[in-house]
Amino acid sequence: LPICINPAKSQHALLAGAADLFSSLLQHLGHKAPLQVSEPQAGVLDETGATLIVCGSTMSTDLSRQPFVQRSLPLSSMPRTVFDGEEGTAEWMATINARHLTKSSMQLATNGLVLNIPFESSKTKEQAMRLRSTMAEVVAQLVDKLHPTEIVLEGGSTAFAVIKALHWSRFRLTQQISPGVVRMESLESPGTHLTLKPGSYAWNNLFA
Repeated sequence: LPICINPAKSQHALLAGAADLFSSLLQHLGHKAPLQVSEPQAGVLDETGATLIVCGSTMSTDLSRQPFVQRSLPLSSMPRTVFDGEEGTAEWMATINARHLTKSSMQLATNGLVLNIPFESSKTKEQAMRLRSTMAEVVAQLVDKLHPTEIVLEGGSTAFAVIKALHWSRFRLTQQISPGVVRMESLESPGTHLTLKPGSYAWNNLFA
C-alpha cells in the first residue's frame, strides 16, 4: 500500500484502516518484520470452565457448522419480540433461564452458551444501538450467572458494548490467535479471558 503522508511531520494525520495499512506504515518508517512469525495456535480456549460465545456481527456465518456447536454448547437466539423492540432484556433472560439455567432445562448451559441474533436488521442507527445494548445487558447478566472462563466476542461494536456493560477497562494481552484475533485476560476479573474476533474473520483456530 502506498503511504502518501509523513506522520512524523504532520500533527493532523489520522490513519484509519486494517492491519495491511499499518504494516505498510511501519515499513515506510523503516521498521522490518521479524524473521520468524509464530504460527496461529489452534484450540487455545480454556475448556475447563464455561465458554460464552457472543455473535453480534451482521457478518456472522451459519452457526450450525461451527466447532463450538459440535462441542454441545446450546444456542440461545434473540427472540423476535426482543429484536422488534416489543420486549426487552428481561424477556430474553427469562427464555434463557427457562431453557438453559434451571434444573428442568432440556439443554443445560453446563459448558457455556452461544448467543446470536438470527434476524437481519434494517441497519438503522437506532436499531443497531438498541440491539447492541440488549446483547450487552444479557451478556453482563450471564457472566454473573455462569462465571465463564472464556468469552468470545464477535463484532467490534458488540465487543465494545459488552466490555462497557461489564465495567472492565484493564486487560492483559495473552495471545494473538491469528492476525486480528486477540485473546486477553480481564484484570478486573482475573481468570476470565476475552477473545475479540472481527465478524468477517473465520472461526477456524479458536477451537481444537
